[in-house]
Amino acid sequence: WTAREDRLLRELVAFRVPWSRMSISLGNRPIEEVKKRWDYLRSGRAQSAEFGVDGVFSTDGIAVGNPHLKKFARTTQPEPKPERHVSFADPLTDDEEEENGSSHPPTTKKVYYIDEEFSLEDVVMLHNIAAKWERDRWLAISTRFNDITQRKITPEQAKSVVDN
Repeated sequence: WTAREDRLLRELVAFRVPWSRMSISLGNRPIEEVKKRWDYLRSGRAQSAEFGVDGVFSTDGIAVGNPHLKKFARTTQPEPKPERHVSFADPLTDDEEEENGSSHPPTTKKVYYIDEEFSLEDVVMLHNIAAKWERDRWLAISTRFNDITQRKITPEQAKSVVDN
């Protein structure tokens, strides 16, 4: 690395030029090599006030001058992340439970199917057929409505209008 390349690297970093463009400006050096050199320069091992192409660099690598590099600089600053305020509370407690200090764990309703004529697979199949029939029913209703009125409504729209 030459002193001129170090100065150019400092200027490019000061103007927030992307690493890919810095790599090209520095003779197509690999981006990782450019980053390593910047870490070396920034770490203080090569700290001193230096004169750049059009200005003076401070010891932290910020350029003073060279307005020609502004066209390569990032124009927008990264947006700061909004501050989050989080609180945790049990939303399912009522006043009585809070006073007693006791709460009951939620219960899961279990449904057991016992039938001598139909197996569980038969019942599941019947439910699937009924669900398909329900979809086909609303498709038939919306199609008939569309034929009569020359409008286009979906089966979901027909169902929501009838259900409400």
